[in-house]
Amino acid sequence: ADVTVTGAATVLRAQNNARLELSCTNNDATVNIRVGGSNVTATRGQRVAAGATFKTNSKASIQAISEGANVTVSCTEETQ
Repeated sequence: ADVTVTGAATVLRAQNNARLELSCTNNDATVNIRVGGSNVTATRGQRVAAGATFKTNSKASIQAISEGANVTVSCTEETQ
């Protein structure tokens, strides 16, 4: 599902103990995002470049924040 990521921390996917893998793509052509937990900021967290995809097997809530303008992020979650 697509999620709009803004300049405020946005939940990409809530905690899910059945998660095997979460794959999210930053669909913007120029704006990077940061991903992480509840402490993610525009300067803290894993940077995901414009057009790039990140994957995680963390079962925790995954949040993101834009380093600039609003960005659409597409996520697919595989569960058991």
